[in-house]
Order: sequence, then C-alpha cells, then structure tokens
Amino acid sequence: MVAFIGAFREEFGVEPICRALRQAGVRISPSGYYAARARPPPARAVRDAALGKQILRVYKDSGERYGAWKVWDQLNREGIAAARCTVERLMRQLGLRGVRRGGWKKPRTTVPDPAQDRPADLVNRDFAPPAAYSDESDRSVRGFSDTGSRRPRSGRRGGCYPPAWSPPSGHLGS
Repeated sequence: MVAFIGAFREEFGVEPICRALRQAGVRISPSGYYAARARPPPARAVRDAALGKQILRVYKDSGERYGAWKVWDQLNREGIAAARCTVERLMRQLGLRGVRRGGWKKPRTTVPDPAQDRPADLVNRDFAPPAAYSDESDRSVRGFSDTGSRRPRSGRRGGCYPPAWSPPSGHLGS
C-alpha cells in the first residue's frame, strides 16, 4: 500500500488517496503511511538484497550453469553463510535456473478450443457400465467388503468374538 500511495502522491496527494482507499475498505491513514515510509526496511529485505548480489555473482561466474545447491555450496566455501532454502527462494525471485541434463519441460502453448468439434470416435467406445452393475439397489462393488464400518452381524456391540465362537466357561470371570 505504501508503494501505491508513494507512486500517486505527487498527482493526487496522500490524504485524498487514503480517503479513497478507506472507502474501498482498505484501512490506512495518512499518519500510517508516513510512519511506514519512515520505518527502516526489514532485516530480511536488507539481507536478501545483499545475498541476491552474491548469488547473481556466483551464478554468472559458473557460466549460468549452477543450480541452487551448487550456488549454496559455493557461497559456503567462500564463507558467506546462507541457508539453502534461502538461496532457492532468492534464485526463484531473480529468475535464475541451473542447467539441467535433458533440458527443462517446455511450457504448454497449445490449448484446445472448446468451440471446435472433436474428432469422431472411430472405434465406437462405450464407457457405460455392464448391466450387472446398473442395479440401483445394489451399491456395493463385487469383490470388496466393507466390514470395518458396520456393526458385527452377531448383534453384539463389542464385536470381540466371532458369532460362532463363545469363550470357554470360567473365562474372564464368567
């Protein structure tokens, strides 16, 4: 928001821009804008700017071949401490990519037009299910059972013993 107000403040002024933004639902005041502008940049932004220059230098020195891992390794060899994930993030922001054997996957440029007719089905494929599975009352798939979510057929809620088996007398205090 601060950058937006800064871009148009000479043309419209800070207070009218803040008033229009407030009407649009953005909560910002002129004093908030000036306070944000006077604030020093965050430490991460300062570190990213300095590290970005080093990453670009190492990348250019490698003949634009190194990926994030090798750039990170080279920075560590030079004594520049940086996390690998930070190098990956900054390389992505800078638009840098290492060389890859086999090349990178090309972007898809041909998108089919939905208004165009599709080619005819020359082999007459039929994706309808066979008649055996079209019965609405039978919603189960043959060959599969779903016993884990149903109550045991014995009517017992515990389900500890199969219905055909009962514990021997004297078992567990009975």
